[in-house]
Amino acid sequence: MPIKNMSAVRRIVAYICRLIRVLAKRVNATRNSNVNLTRLLRMDYNFESNSLSGTEKAIASKVLVKQHQLSCLNPQIMKSLHHLNLREDEDGILRCYGRMGNSALKSSTKCPTFVLQKSRLSQLIIEDCHSKGHPSTSHTMANIRQHYWIPKLRSQVTSVIRRCVACQKFNNLPYKYPEQPDLPSRRVQRSRPFAHVGLDYFIPLTISLTSDTTGKCHGCIITCMVTRLIHLDVATDLSTTAFLHVLRRFFARRGVPVSITSDNSPTFTLGETILENCRRNIRSDPTISRMISDREIEWKYITPMLHGREECTKVS
Repeated sequence: MPIKNMSAVRRIVAYICRLIRVLAKRVNATRNSNVNLTRLLRMDYNFESNSLSGTEKAIASKVLVKQHQLSCLNPQIMKSLHHLNLREDEDGILRCYGRMGNSALKSSTKCPTFVLQKSRLSQLIIEDCHSKGHPSTSHTMANIRQHYWIPKLRSQVTSVIRRCVACQKFNNLPYKYPEQPDLPSRRVQRSRPFAHVGLDYFIPLTISLTSDTTGKCHGCIITCMVTRLIHLDVATDLSTTAFLHVLRRFFARRGVPVSITSDNSPTFTLGETILENCRRNIRSDPTISRMISDREIEWKYITPMLHGREECTKVS
């Protein structure tokens, strides 16, 4: 089964290094000639528990890098990398030495470890750094260069991020939203307060009917589309009758609006139908018809399934 993350590789190598040190110690105890280990593996540790220590994991990372450099770098590649000023440190690991030696940065940042691009190790390093918070390309590159120097890093980081499932959920939308049109004129032109309003219901409220029983009522928010003033009322239920009572109280207190904008709720659509029928019956009387001729209410609905375009009463 292939190993897919840097942490698992580091743990496996750390346990292998521990095994090598234990076996070498036992062999040296029974033989006259000692088994010589490299400097990284010669370090003596007390294994008091089965869990790995931070020091062992750090040594495992160095062993991984050193093995990578021994297997991937040849004289021809080294000749093409002369501009990086590669030199071995005390552990025999190639590092890039620049002009930041006297800075206050960490030694791993001043002289980052060299890792060849488009290799399995560089892939694991990039995926490991990106998995910690799923940062952007530039942020991921900055985190990597605190410890490693990988040539042509940006293209490889971009490739990893494009294959990241978690990032695709945020970066790759199913389709591009169209450009937003201009706001309706009733929202941007000067008018009296509550001349153009939007209304909606919000979450039910629990009320006490008697000392032992409770019930629910629904809040209704009516907002002016120009001044953003808010009028709050309570509907006893979701019936059209209760909604008409809310409108009557609003008309008596704030005046009759020029237009009302709402969603396509059956309560609102039926309320508009009842008001229209009432106006149609009243128009038969010439006196009343003249009185309400300038009080016609224009009822508008937001586009179905397109919330946010004309919606102005959304309650989170």
